Amino acid sequence: MFNDPKVLAHSALELLELAKRNDTTSTLLAAIELGSATLANHVWDWHEKRGNHPRSKEQFKEAYPEWDLLRQISNGVKHAKPIIADPSGTSWREVEWEDDDYWNSDRGRPMMFIEVEGKKRSVSALVWAFTHRYITTP
Repeated sequence: MFNDPKVLAHSALELLELAKRNDTTSTLLAAIELGSATLANHVWDWHEKRGNHPRSKEQFKEAYPEWDLLRQISNGVKHAKPIIADPSGTSWREVEWEDDDYWNSDRGRPMMFIEVEGKKRSVSALVWAFTHRYITTP
């Protein structure tokens, strides 16, 4: 199924669409958003396996800065390491004009914000920004 990094990126977006259409508990929506972040985080693995450019993880971070934040979120949740991204420092709210992620967010619906590097970031907006940039890069 996931034999191509762009297919994996599209799958992360499809999970976000599921969260947008689903009127359910914030716990389930958070799980969907974090699952989407984890899929987006693993785009690098397929990218590297395919020998795509950029080839080093450092170059990939530079080309896709949102990916590095998603990596920190995914690893913080998977390994319960609040030093990376504090999974206990989450909030569930609508995006506000002052948020760094305002332009990449769905407005009018609550979404998960998690603290990364001392700032609250929207998980879904980071996934959206990274995957769209990745998918449209030749």
